[in-house]
Amino acid sequence: EVHTTWGLKMAFLVDNGKGPNESLLPPPSDLPKC
Repeated sequence: EVHTTWGLKMAFLVDNGKGPNESLLPPPSDLPKC
């Protein structure tokens, strides 16, 4: 796995909070699909 050589061995999973300043913004409408 190439990502482990880059130091990307872990991830953080976070939930949105209760207020607008505690949540992630939605992706832009022109973001291409993977």
